[in-house]
Amino acid sequence: MESTTTNVLKSNSLFERAKQARSAITDNRQADYEKRKAAHAERDERQEEHIALFTAELLATTRDSVASTETGPVADAVKRGFDGAEIDRFYLPAIVASDDGSRELLVPPDSTYFCSPGADEDTKSTAIATLLRGFYDWKTKTNQPEKLPGGKTVIRLINELLEKEPLGSNLYKCVLVVEMGGDPDYKVPIASSPGRTKPATCLKIMLIWDIDSYTKRRAKIAATRTTSRDARVGHKKAITLEEHLARRASSPSSGKATRSPRVVESEGFTVVTAKGQRKLKPP
Repeated sequence: MESTTTNVLKSNSLFERAKQARSAITDNRQADYEKRKAAHAERDERQEEHIALFTAELLATTRDSVASTETGPVADAVKRGFDGAEIDRFYLPAIVASDDGSRELLVPPDSTYFCSPGADEDTKSTAIATLLRGFYDWKTKTNQPEKLPGGKTVIRLINELLEKEPLGSNLYKCVLVVEMGGDPDYKVPIASSPGRTKPATCLKIMLIWDIDSYTKRRAKIAATRTTSRDARVGHKKAITLEEHLARRASSPSSGKATRSPRVVESEGFTVVTAKGQRKLKPP
């Protein structure tokens, strides 16, 4: 009896169609997997080339910055007793999509993306921020340089080369550091506040020659920012609703809010309107 039932099911067109559908789905998944695998391999090969080219380019910029001891940002910073100087600047991609589907880059493209000579800049480029800091993980909010080809960023590769600088070189005991900042020359919209803008986020390439002084200075800046942020958060949490309402009522700008509500008659009910609120009272 079981054999007869099995034969009937196998000869059923629904059974055969479902079997063929499952086979097609499996084949499509395998094809998609192979396509993604090939795309990742191509991307890794392209980024490996970009890392090598960009490392050579940024290293040349670093050497050019200390070529003169009389003029230039580095020479001026040394004369003023600073521990470092900015030698180059790059940007995080800031792209705005319009209603018609077009996309606009709000920061300089040459300082945002890196592309091999002769390659298509739209499809074969890599974000410079990725080359400098590694892939950004949106879940953990951290950069992951280990996912780059070779597991090292351009900054780390250059610093390894700078460690081999001989005594007497202008780059002896110097390192490169990436600082995050804002560039007021380029404005980008604030997603959570329509109509408002903020300075574009930039990556400042800093050449540091006094590492101890720089480390202490940055630690002091970070501590000040942390203290200020914690104070603001703690102050907001310490204020109760009653205190907040009392301050608003006693502030000079609250005269409009504390005035008598406007009263209008509406179909036998009294509609009390005050600061956008509507309350219905029976007649």
